[in-house]
Amino acid sequence: MDQVMVGQGTQSRRRVRVGLIVCGLLVVATLCAASPARAASVLSPSPLTMDFGATDMHFQQSQQANFFNSSPSATTVTSATIIGPDAASFSIQPGQDFCTGQTIAPYMSCRMNIEFGPMTSPGTKSATLELVDSTGTVDMPLSGTGITGTLTAKQTAVDFGSQVINNQQGSSQQTVNLSTGPNAGVLVTNVQINGPDASSFTIQGNGCQSYTFGGNNSCQIYIQFQPSSAGPKQAQLEVDNDGTVSPVFVALSGTGLNGPALTVSPPQAIFGNTILGSSTSQNFTLTNTGDAPLQFQELFIVAGSPQVFPITDGCSGRQLAPGAACQVTVGFIPIALGVKDAALLVITNQGPVHVIGLSGTGVSASPLPTGPAGPQGPAGPQGPAGPQGPAGPRGPSGPTRPPVGSSQTELVTCTTMTQAVRRNGRATGKTMTVSTQVCTTKTVSGSVTFTSSGLARAVLSRGRTAYATGVVARAGVHLQLLLRAASRLHPGPYTLTRRWTTGRTIHVTRETITLR
Repeated sequence: MDQVMVGQGTQSRRRVRVGLIVCGLLVVATLCAASPARAASVLSPSPLTMDFGATDMHFQQSQQANFFNSSPSATTVTSATIIGPDAASFSIQPGQDFCTGQTIAPYMSCRMNIEFGPMTSPGTKSATLELVDSTGTVDMPLSGTGITGTLTAKQTAVDFGSQVINNQQGSSQQTVNLSTGPNAGVLVTNVQINGPDASSFTIQGNGCQSYTFGGNNSCQIYIQFQPSSAGPKQAQLEVDNDGTVSPVFVALSGTGLNGPALTVSPPQAIFGNTILGSSTSQNFTLTNTGDAPLQFQELFIVAGSPQVFPITDGCSGRQLAPGAACQVTVGFIPIALGVKDAALLVITNQGPVHVIGLSGTGVSASPLPTGPAGPQGPAGPQGPAGPQGPAGPRGPSGPTRPPVGSSQTELVTCTTMTQAVRRNGRATGKTMTVSTQVCTTKTVSGSVTFTSSGLARAVLSRGRTAYATGVVARAGVHLQLLLRAASRLHPGPYTLTRRWTTGRTIHVTRETITLR
């Protein structure tokens, strides 16, 4: 009984094993029907794997893949595909695929070129080249490492120095040089200026942005400094790239200046009353009170009477540093009575022309002082007129004084003689004092110099004809005339007119003198 039972249990266990085996075969059959195993191609790859090593990620590198038909039968390649996680980093070079669609005869081969790069990021890349033909599939593993270079700036900082504000021309352009190392290149993605004073700096030329540079290559960026306000300015040039160092910074600095400023001391010259024939002068100090060099281009007198304002110029053509000064002297030599005006124009790089006003008044010398008249004695009795005797014989004529040439200078010394005469020549008329100048003349050569406490303009005339002009001065009890003859002078009476100014009052005197 037990044996039967044992035998039945054994048979039962056998049935279970057979059922499991059958079930497993069915599962395998089902899986195989859903995904049939790929057959191996008769083609053999060479090389078995393709490794590009370290490659600049910005450029492509290619290698050749060969496939050999080792069977006695021909096979046809139907497709060639790159698959895998980094398939985008590899590609079949266009026009260099001599396998796809080709029938490979026994013991013959085909070839194609595989490219690595460019890549969007550095790092290790891997993929598979899958070739399918009429006999099966053959795979070639692909690998490589994308690398990028390092971008560096030759200048870590650029100082533009000082620049006058609001200058339309701006400063001279400064160059920033960027370069790559020897191993790999860099793509420059963006160039900009930022920082607190970024508006004071502008990019005038950019030969770097959006360009890919290989190893040992360079590019330039040109920057200009154009401040709109005074004071120190700071900013930085930022260069974004896909290299190992990004962004690259270059410090920018400069100083805005208000510019040169001209200050004149004194601001104008009022020469006041100046006697005709004499001169006076005024020194002007021209100072650069700005914060940039002041360049003098030209100084000259205009308007009014510039000929009476001679100038000694110590500034034209000079450049004054801030705080430096130069001097200009302007004289006043009046040649006629009255107020004379002019302007000294100063042209510099400051901008508007600077005007210095000049004014002076030509006047005559002060009137000559006259001594008090002495007491008049009583008139004596007039006796009766006696009979008129016959005219005596006429004596011989004295020597005639030669006339004075118009180009000669006359020095006339006059003595004042005072006598009492009656008005209208009547015996009963009132008496009056008359002063008469008795003068002698002397022709001199060259200039005549004399000193006097007072000068007046003098004119020697007869009627409406002026024979000589000059100045008159008192020398002790005498008058001295320094005249320039305009017409020939002869001995005889002349009218001497003297003119001078006291304050705003013009004085004129006329008297008769005699040249002997």
